[in-house]
Amino acid sequence: MDNITTLNLGDDSKGYNTLKYEIISVKNGKSYQLSYRFHYTESYSDGSPDKEKFFTTNLPVTTSPSTLSGNSIIQEISGEEVYISAEANIGIPQGNVKSRKFNSLEFFVTVAGEELNTYLEVNKPSEGISQEKPEYTNIDNGIGIFSSRITVFSPFKKQISASSLTELKTGQYTKNLGFN
Repeated sequence: MDNITTLNLGDDSKGYNTLKYEIISVKNGKSYQLSYRFHYTESYSDGSPDKEKFFTTNLPVTTSPSTLSGNSIIQEISGEEVYISAEANIGIPQGNVKSRKFNSLEFFVTVAGEELNTYLEVNKPSEGISQEKPEYTNIDNGIGIFSSRITVFSPFKKQISASSLTELKTGQYTKNLGFN
């Protein structure tokens, strides 16, 4: 997706699109989480300076089959979910908010090492009756974990197509958000 500058999220009348983002695993990376930031600007009726804002949406964590580099991991992003997320995170304009303008979508991937992935798996919420968690450590004669995590941002911010902008302004989820 990095070589595409304009994304078509789809719309309510013709159907929403699913975007596919390919992540190539790196050595010692076990879990991968794709996230995006929705950047927009608010303008105000009282003459206050415009304010750039954003919200971040994290997609589900995916694990690589191994910690070797070169595995292809495909993450899907629903265009409809982008609009639903905008509705949930931005809300109807309040106070002196006059209008909003879409700026860009920014994508980034957070990669966690195998030990951190194991720790998170062991400590995720229990589904059974027993709420007791096993103690997990990879430090000899101590408690804790030694691992790594890194977040890598795409060097390119993405625009959305003209029809996607129209959907943002008039669509079922976002028509009341004040985008112009």
